Amino acid sequence: VLVQPRRFAARAIAGQIARIRQCRLGDEVGYRVRFDSKVSQATTLCVQTTGVLLRQCITHPSLSGVGCVVLDEFHERSLEMDLLIGLLKNLRETIRPDLKILVMSATLDADVVASFFKGATVIRATDRSFPVDITYSRHVGSQVSTRNLPDLLCTLLSAALRDTQGHILVFLPGVREIFAAARKMEAITKRGGCRLVKLFGDMPAEQQDEALQEDGRRKVILSTNIAETSVTISGVTAVLDSGLARQLLVSAATGLPQLQTVSISQASADQRAGRAGRTGPGRC
Repeated sequence: VLVQPRRFAARAIAGQIARIRQCRLGDEVGYRVRFDSKVSQATTLCVQTTGVLLRQCITHPSLSGVGCVVLDEFHERSLEMDLLIGLLKNLRETIRPDLKILVMSATLDADVVASFFKGATVIRATDRSFPVDITYSRHVGSQVSTRNLPDLLCTLLSAALRDTQGHILVFLPGVREIFAAARKMEAITKRGGCRLVKLFGDMPAEQQDEALQEDGRRKVILSTNIAETSVTISGVTAVLDSGLARQLLVSAATGLPQLQTVSISQASADQRAGRAGRTGPGRC
């Protein structure tokens, strides 16, 4: 079982592995996400979300039939992921000592996780990375509001189209800002012969897959933080980062969770900038 924090990433990764293995999706390689699955009796690798595996732990506490659990993107900490790793550790120390657990992340303090699992082996796989030229707008930080964000990004988009040759990935805090920016950017992308693509978690699966498809044109992808670490879009040479994200936080006044627009961390900013340096020198 390969665990991914997001549905979009689970489907995309399962499809990519199936293509590499040259098999039909749902045979040797399949996936399970909420309200959608492609598995069969022949499936030996199942890519699924954290919530699906948690449900599996409730219905089949011994995880019979599962030989290895891979927790990918482990740095995206959540209550579900923390609960899951506790359950897996307890399971391995009691009735399933044969169960293998593999934790993967590009930005993780591996030694801490290894000590949690009582001296697990640490494997470091290095990849080639390219330099990213980072430029900061004078409007960033507390001066940026979601109201004037589309106008500011349109100015930056024109420069990115002129100075780079590949796809452009634009990070926005939420769906409302994505649609507002799309209306503003439509004329610019048409003049440049580009394809404008929206990408967020609640989109239908077939529309999410459009962000990964190539048709020979440059793409301008307007995305939430779903594209920060969960999935890599090849050919991106420029990133426009609003520096904002929408997160579910508990209100101190009411004790209830609410979505709030907040500034991202430095680690998230580094992750977003790194999207532009996967295939060659990039700009952010």
